Amino acid sequence: MNNRYQCFGRDLTSDCARKLIQELFEGQTVRRREIVNTVFEVHHKRGGGNSGVRLHVIKSALKSMKESGVAENVELGFWYILQKANPEPHTESLQSPKTKEELVNPDLDSIKTIGAGKNSVYLYYYPTYRSFAESQGETDWPCKIGKSESIDPAIRINSQTATALPENPVVGLIIRTDSPDTIEWAIHEFLGNKHMQNAPGKEWFMTHPNEVQEIHEKVLKIRET
Repeated sequence: MNNRYQCFGRDLTSDCARKLIQELFEGQTVRRREIVNTVFEVHHKRGGGNSGVRLHVIKSALKSMKESGVAENVELGFWYILQKANPEPHTESLQSPKTKEELVNPDLDSIKTIGAGKNSVYLYYYPTYRSFAESQGETDWPCKIGKSESIDPAIRINSQTATALPENPVVGLIIRTDSPDTIEWAIHEFLGNKHMQNAPGKEWFMTHPNEVQEIHEKVLKIRET
């Protein structure tokens, strides 16, 4: 037992669960079921009390982590927990080349980059879905449209895909902007009737990169008027 443990002698709270999830699973893609079982096992080993609603506590912790940008629901039942960036004071850059190679898939180069700004709105998809759509004579396929507080969203995208699926995503479009929230929201609104209701998260749409680029151009014209 560790009486320094925040939840020592108490039921597991969302805050304690969040810290345990980060400690136990950072840098990993893992089933939610495994997160639940492992977190409660460690909680009890460290002297925590018996908790009642196990799943509710973990769901609350994961939701909080997702909102903070340290966890991603990569697909139904699977979560990716981002590694914390804790550079030493003397570190020359936020990311050494080795760390970047480990975290960023070199195949994530975008087909097209437009706009200018410190942040990004990105579109990525999986080649299998595009190939299948084209074989059926369709012009739309599942694409994820999200935002990143970085000019290079590769780490963000890689954190979502990681090892959860057997093929690498293709980044079909990157929109550089200083207003990622506004641009992402506007694109989502334009594509409202194409939203994939059964996909995990709210960022999957039946579309293609050229359509999203055209929407972005419309948004810029509207903002200029």
